[in-house]
Amino acid sequence: MLFIRAIAAVLLALPAADGNEDRPTIVACERAVSAALAKAGVDPASVRVSPQDLTLFESHPPRPPLVDWLFANPLKAPLLASYVKSAFAITWPGDCVDATAQLSRWSGRVVRRGLVGDPLEQQRKRARGDQPVLGALERVFHLGGAALPDEVRAQAAQQLASATADEQTRLAVLMHALCDAHEWASMACSLYDPAVWADILARERKSGAKAEKEDDRPAQIQFAGLQRSADAVLAFDRALPLVGAQEIAFAVDEFVAPYVKSDMAARDGKSKFGASDGRTGEPEAIDAGTMNASDEIANEPTPDPSRWSLVIQTPLGLISVGTEHDLKGQTMAPILLIDWKGDDSYARLAANSAPVQRVSVAIDLAGDDKYVNDDPVQGGFGAGHAGIGMLFDFAGNDTYKIKRNGLADALFGVGILYDFAGDDQYGAIEKAQAHAVAGTALLIDVAGRDRYEIYSEGQGFGGPAGAAALVDRADMDRYNADDADITFPSPQSDRHNVSLAQGAASGWRGDYMQGLSVPGGVGLLLDEQGNDIYSCGVFGQGVGYWLGAGLLIDLGGDDLYTGQWYVQGAAAHFAAGILIEADGSDSYTGTMNMSQGAGHDLSVGALFDLAGSDRHRSGTLSLGAGNASGVGIFVDTADNDSYILEKDAASALGYVTPADAGGIRKVIQGMGLFLDLNGIDGYSATRASNNAIWVSPAATSPGVLPGVARGIDLSEK
Repeated sequence: MLFIRAIAAVLLALPAADGNEDRPTIVACERAVSAALAKAGVDPASVRVSPQDLTLFESHPPRPPLVDWLFANPLKAPLLASYVKSAFAITWPGDCVDATAQLSRWSGRVVRRGLVGDPLEQQRKRARGDQPVLGALERVFHLGGAALPDEVRAQAAQQLASATADEQTRLAVLMHALCDAHEWASMACSLYDPAVWADILARERKSGAKAEKEDDRPAQIQFAGLQRSADAVLAFDRALPLVGAQEIAFAVDEFVAPYVKSDMAARDGKSKFGASDGRTGEPEAIDAGTMNASDEIANEPTPDPSRWSLVIQTPLGLISVGTEHDLKGQTMAPILLIDWKGDDSYARLAANSAPVQRVSVAIDLAGDDKYVNDDPVQGGFGAGHAGIGMLFDFAGNDTYKIKRNGLADALFGVGILYDFAGDDQYGAIEKAQAHAVAGTALLIDVAGRDRYEIYSEGQGFGGPAGAAALVDRADMDRYNADDADITFPSPQSDRHNVSLAQGAASGWRGDYMQGLSVPGGVGLLLDEQGNDIYSCGVFGQGVGYWLGAGLLIDLGGDDLYTGQWYVQGAAAHFAAGILIEADGSDSYTGTMNMSQGAGHDLSVGALFDLAGSDRHRSGTLSLGAGNASGVGIFVDTADNDSYILEKDAASALGYVTPADAGGIRKVIQGMGLFLDLNGIDGYSATRASNNAIWVSPAATSPGVLPGVARGIDLSEK
């Protein structure tokens, strides 16, 4: 039994190491911003959106806690950079638990299975005995409503003869984790009978493209479908499938450890369970069995797993372990597929088929693989729809291509796609690449130069009751939300697509229809290293809509951002959109409207650039602009920057739109704040200059609360 070091229960939330080295700089940024605002006559505590003001408009179901925190503390948003860096420091499958725990905290239903003790204790007890895999098979068949036939038992025993006792035990633990997850997801889905769930899933899987979403049915019939989906979103217990998914992540981590031990040296920190809150203290020793047992295998030869295989058809789907996988004729994805080596092609994998199958997991250890599915509705490859779908790929330059609903997609469940290495290609039309509605989605790419292509709703998108994160940890990457092929024309400009991508969140808005609205969730795109390229149309790059919170955090490299409207730290209608650039000399282009720190309609939109000589090109309502009682914040803390406005737009560089004298917003103060705190900067606008403070007081009618607009440039080093 291996005794490992873990953090005790009362001390956990954020590791003190690996990320908190950034904290002094970020705290200094907060202090510098507060001092600059005070110099300009603005109380930093007044920079906020009041929850009491929101109640004047509409009563909503609970907002994500992260939205409320950003409303109350928008100037503290840069603290998220080091916080997120630590919470999402994913290297191995078990690290996904910390990340999903953080997402669950932000969305308000916290699950942290790694917090105390051994999260796989129950599965280990079930896996005891001389033939642990056969016991696990019995359970799989039982959950599928059948007994394990004698001939299948004999077949499995024969196939397992070449596997070591340790390999069989680890496989059994993994299989029991799948069974437990199946039961947790089934409990969460007990709200409705299968026919109702089928209708709900069919509605939410549909495309949002204009050509496909047009519906000429009577409004009453359409509303009934919306009502059913909204009720399900609000009632679904998204914590239960996450319990199962976190336990599966731990079991996968343990199962693959002996086969990838050559990479153990890269693992940052041994056996750290759960998130921590950054407190100091000596961790408590916890008996966790063989969990993450890198110490034990470090001096043992790497076993060749290809000497054994296991292929068993079960009522819950195929179990296929080996180097060859015959998936022809299968009506659903395998409940478990483990591939030892080779360049493989898969059409449907790691996508559960509810209600029969609540869990589908795939593990590929080697090879340049192709995950391609042309199905117009069910994409797969890490898709949990009323269930759990998890894909783990450990090597090779891989291709992931679907139309929609996959590549880390959660719809009433959990969807995870983990890629450990290689230069990878990710392609989809919509609802993919970390997309969540009533669930948790995580796409993690640990290493390699990667390319992400989508049209709409992805690359870190949180819909109602959804929390999603795309995390890319290394190298130069490209994120593109296609804005050339107009398939999702935007109401703001039909020459551009609605992207809702690259750290985006949106709710369902119904105040202009039948009054049924549902708050948005949380969407995050985190890129740790490399000179990256981001491009989108309308709504993207740290954007929130209708009570959602969208964040884009880039921690390093000279990056290029291109967008159109509501981009680069922007939000509309009671939402929050944040872009944090922690390092590098970057270029931003958002030339239409509402960009680079812009908040509309009691929203917070903010862009924080913490290093480098940057170039900003923007249009109206940008660079710290508040509209309709919104709060827009732009902060640059270092070096020499340039600011170019299209047609010398007046509504930028610290601007607030006059409130409507006849509306309720006349008593709700908006804000537009522009702060450049260092360097010799260049401005195309004549009203802005170095080492100066300018005020953009918009003329207001009597009885209207004036907004607060300040432009601040400090040139001192």
